[in-house]
Amino acid sequence: MIRCPTHPQPPWLPPLQQHSPTPTIVIISSSSSWTSSSSTTGSVGVATGDGDDEATSRLRRGPYRCWAVDDEIKIIDTIAALRRDNMGHLPDAAVLLRALQAADPPLLRRGLDAATLSHKVYRLKIMFRSAAMAAATNGGKRLRNKRNKALYDHSKKAWPEELRQAKATAANNNQVRRVRTSYGSTRLRLH
Repeated sequence: MIRCPTHPQPPWLPPLQQHSPTPTIVIISSSSSWTSSSSTTGSVGVATGDGDDEATSRLRRGPYRCWAVDDEIKIIDTIAALRRDNMGHLPDAAVLLRALQAADPPLLRRGLDAATLSHKVYRLKIMFRSAAMAAATNGGKRLRNKRNKALYDHSKKAWPEELRQAKATAANNNQVRRVRTSYGSTRLRLH
């Protein structure tokens, strides 16, 4: 680092140190159980020596889920019940929220508002639409994941039009077409 002779270093900055032979590593950890066997740690959380970095030695975790599966199933079942009671019309987010707040047992998720619930319903519907398309194009083969299977089974009652549309789209996409080959004849191809 080059120092300017006209602008000295501010007094609140620590003095610059020359390159030291052993690197200083500052580790900020939220868990109190982390220890390093190959480095020495001072009392202020500064490790010296050449130890393993905590970020590279940590195992990868799965995705964090904000919603419990029971809550998602309860939302879908409540949509299906309200839709059945309302002659096939989907309920508004505020109506769905009131029905879920009055449910016994209540949702595990606390502090839920209509906007968050509306976004969750949107995401559940998108997940069901893609699962229904996959099931329709794969000849009825469904999902392997237990959570996704349960959500798919409950969603068929909440959004039956999505299931019908997925089956119709898959049927249209699997039409047999005659294709001319490079040697002059034709063959059948599923498209």
